[in-house]
Amino acid sequence: MLNGLMTIFFFSGTGGVRKIAKELEKQFKERAFRTYLYEIVYTYFKLDANEIDENVKKSRYIFVLFPIYAFDAPQPIYQWIEKTRATNKNVIVISVSGGGEVWPNIGTRFNCITALEKKGFQVIYEKMMVMPSNCFIATNDYLAMWLIKVIPEKVSKIIKAVLSGNIRRTKMKRKAMFQSWLSRKEKKGAHRLEKY
Repeated sequence: MLNGLMTIFFFSGTGGVRKIAKELEKQFKERAFRTYLYEIVYTYFKLDANEIDENVKKSRYIFVLFPIYAFDAPQPIYQWIEKTRATNKNVIVISVSGGGEVWPNIGTRFNCITALEKKGFQVIYEKMMVMPSNCFIATNDYLAMWLIKVIPEKVSKIIKAVLSGNIRRTKMKRKAMFQSWLSRKEKKGAHRLEKY
């Protein structure tokens, strides 16, 4: 007997987030949940948006996973949020970085969560997962191996917390609020440079 439906949306620039999303899918299936896994790409989706929205409406929880891009979620995540017609669902937001839950990464989920809540979703859980850094500073091979090796354990803890009804929201501090504001301004300004 199935325990319900879980839907996982993810954007993965280099494959690290895909690895986490696949582990979530695997562990939910092991717990007898029907699970849909959708990769968000720059062209939004390759699948029918109506089918996706129907699966979201039937889902017990929606997971949204993304790497940090310029201290924020990547633009395709926002495109999905803007286009989806499904709302009023519990959402879990997982951001992924090479630095972890430190400033300036603390505010990286704020804009995404705000957009989800404006759309009518209820964000009940948020977390940062650490993967090997692929920007600015390389992670040494030994540490990278261990970060990848503990993915199943970290995913299991997230699933147990969510299924137990734990609510986990980050309190925003001034630095994080400023950083999320700066990120929004940077994205708006970057579009002006596209024509050059």
